[in-house]
Amino acid sequence: MEKQPALFTTPARFEPGEYSAANLDRLRWDMRAALQEEGLFPDEADALLNTWEVSYFKSAGLRLFFMVPKAWTDWYLPLNISVPCEVKRAMVGRLELVTPEQRALLQKLAQAPVPTTAWAHFDMTGKQAVVRGAMPAAYRDLGRFRNALFLDEYHARPTPSLDAFIRLNGLQGRRD
Repeated sequence: MEKQPALFTTPARFEPGEYSAANLDRLRWDMRAALQEEGLFPDEADALLNTWEVSYFKSAGLRLFFMVPKAWTDWYLPLNISVPCEVKRAMVGRLELVTPEQRALLQKLAQAPVPTTAWAHFDMTGKQAVVRGAMPAAYRDLGRFRNALFLDEYHARPTPSLDAFIRLNGLQGRRD
């Protein structure tokens, strides 16, 4: 199969000055404009952006946002309304990108001494985590998708340290 050329590239790192409040304001303004171009009213666009404030704009990680083409949305997510009306839908795609810093943290965890105690455990129902101590800083700093990143690293490059961490802390998705 022939490899397709990249449609675009983006850096995996930003300069410290690029994390300013002004840049966040510009991102919100650009996203608001894109949502309005798709047919949303300004208050609808603002409502969406407000729901993403903490999870997308102010949490660790590198994200790539894009407007999903209407044809794709209509094909894969058909919408039928029982009364005549005009429907405007906008779908924003988001990709969480794994940064070189996250890869370095995963390597640090993989090469760490094999843990012998858990920092968390689950109650008898297995539905609630109970914290016993401080979450390891390298694990915490992986961000909101830390479990997925950690398990992916384990599946790709298992080490005794990763295996013990998963087993001791009850992370789901472990392959035996």
